[in-house]
Amino acid sequence: DIVPLEEQAIRGLLAEHGFTGSIEVTEKAAALLEAFDWPGNVRELRAVAERAAIHSGMDQSRVLIRAVHLPERVRDFDPSMATDPRLTRSLVESVMDEVGGNQSEAARRLGVHRNTIARYLRTG
Repeated sequence: DIVPLEEQAIRGLLAEHGFTGSIEVTEKAAALLEAFDWPGNVRELRAVAERAAIHSGMDQSRVLIRAVHLPERVRDFDPSMATDPRLTRSLVESVMDEVGGNQSEAARRLGVHRNTIARYLRTG
């Protein structure tokens, strides 16, 4: 969900300046964006997207976001540090069953960020 939101934020910013070209995010940059915990939610993601677009050296036909264009806190984020050690895969799966697969509600019940639940389900 993160990369399409990033691209949408960049597209909105650039549309204000008449940009009509393509926006691409490298695999490495996409992986870093997905792994980050996003404590500031969409507002922080938009700020990172705008910064990345500006640092990409964009031209009128293309914006290519690379890992180097992301802030250091995103590049250096260690997802293993964000996973709550009290969580087990069975606990997360049990709560997910209780809430009908709603990751936001599971996160609320477990007292963690939604991205932590999503990451935990991917990596266990």
